[in-house]
Amino acid sequence: MIRVVLRHLNGARAAQADVLDLDAQTEVVIGPAGAATARVASPREDPGGRWQARLIPVEGHGRRFVLVDLESAEGVFVNHKRVVDAVLLRPGDIIQMGEQGAEIEFKIEGPLL
Repeated sequence: MIRVVLRHLNGARAAQADVLDLDAQTEVVIGPAGAATARVASPREDPGGRWQARLIPVEGHGRRFVLVDLESAEGVFVNHKRVVDAVLLRPGDIIQMGEQGAEIEFKIEGPLL
């Protein structure tokens, strides 16, 4: 198992964290929609908004994930750079939902697979 910790740095869930125990094939959906694995407020404060991003495990690398934008209207940023294609995440990277949106710190815990 891999533990992904998404710590909310600001916004409606500031100081909270999503702690997700995942296997090597589990994807994580981030967004305001009810079916999202990790819930964040939409930059437009639209609770029914679209999913915004997906964390996808890198095949053969159990502790590595890429982040992709799911064509969100406001965009998704990693360390203040807009995600255009898949971005390889490193522990401590900051994921931001829109230019003025919620910021989440990405961490990985647990043994190597």
